[in-house]
Amino acid sequence: LIGRRFEYFFTNYALFVGVIIHELSHAFFAAITGAKIVEVALFKPEGGSLGHVVYQPRGNTFARALQSSFSSCAPVVVGLVLCGLMITKVFPVLSVAWQWIVAIYLFVSVVFHMNMSKPDIKAYFSGALPLLVVMLPVAYILVLVL
Repeated sequence: LIGRRFEYFFTNYALFVGVIIHELSHAFFAAITGAKIVEVALFKPEGGSLGHVVYQPRGNTFARALQSSFSSCAPVVVGLVLCGLMITKVFPVLSVAWQWIVAIYLFVSVVFHMNMSKPDIKAYFSGALPLLVVMLPVAYILVLVL
C-alpha cells in the first residue's frame, strides 16, 4: 500500500531507536552472562544489517551455551519488558500530546526491532541443546517441589 522503499526507510531508519535498544540488549545479556564484548555497533547500516554486537563466549560448554542463547534472544526479552513497563507505568501518567507522541514512537520502535535476526536464531539454537539438557531436569524438579 505504501511501497517497499518507504516501508524499509520507516522501519529501519525512522525507528532507529529500536535498533539501538536491540543491539544494547544483545550486549547487556552477553556481558551479564560472562561473554567478552568485542565490538558494538549500535546503528551502522551496511550489508543488510543495521547494527551488530560481536562477543566471544567464554567458559565451559554450559556457560558458552548460556551466553549464546541468552544473548541472541535478548531483544525479545528486553522488548517485552520495555513494552510491559510502558503500558503499565508510562502510558497511565502521560498527560500532554508531545509526551504521547514520544512514548508511542518509542513503543513502536521497540516493537519493530524486538525480533531475532537469522544470525540471532542460529546463535540461539547453537546453545539451546546444552541448555535444554540441564534445564529440563531442573524444571521438572521445580514442578515436583512447587
